[in-house]
Amino acid sequence: MGHPFFSGRVVFPRSQKRDLGTRRSVRALWSRGLHTNWFAIIARKLAILAGMEYTASMAARSSAAMRTVKEVQSGQQRHRSTKARGIDVAGLNFVDVPKLIGTLSRGLSWPQFDRFRKESGFTQTELAAFLGIPERTLARRRENGALTESESERFARLVEIFNACIELFGGNSEAVREWLTAPAYGLNNARPIDFTRSDYGAREVRNLLGRLADGIFS
Repeated sequence: MGHPFFSGRVVFPRSQKRDLGTRRSVRALWSRGLHTNWFAIIARKLAILAGMEYTASMAARSSAAMRTVKEVQSGQQRHRSTKARGIDVAGLNFVDVPKLIGTLSRGLSWPQFDRFRKESGFTQTELAAFLGIPERTLARRRENGALTESESERFARLVEIFNACIELFGGNSEAVREWLTAPAYGLNNARPIDFTRSDYGAREVRNLLGRLADGIFS
């Protein structure tokens, strides 16, 4: 066996080999730890950005809800000085329930429907969609002169909700129409007019209007 000097390679004593192996292990662990730290830093940054985005989203929702409350309060102030006229649909008396039931069972006349359309500002297309019928069918109702019983009941719910909104918004029919057709935070971002299509949904809209009237943030 030749001398290490003539073999072309350096032979370290065992103690030096152990030290060299230790240094390599430390460098490897440090490198992995550095990568781990960078991953942790990036993860924290992403979490912060996600939190900021969530906060901005909640702030936007809160701002929209606050605008609704301010509009209601402004409408109530106008209502104190000027009485809200509401929508007086002929023959639709919500106080006299037996008479109302009789009117709905016979079917609301087209003049009653058309008067509400003109005073509320809803288009015929929007009202046909609310009633759940095509516009051609609504045109036939005009020719026949009346709505069906089920259509009359659904239409009456819209008139009742619209009247309540008119009082709340101080007689501003445009503000009422915008509120009914926009997502409402208190209804899980659903539109109040869509909720009004069913009896249970209309009940939730009435509850929301009551909270708004009391100044409760919803």
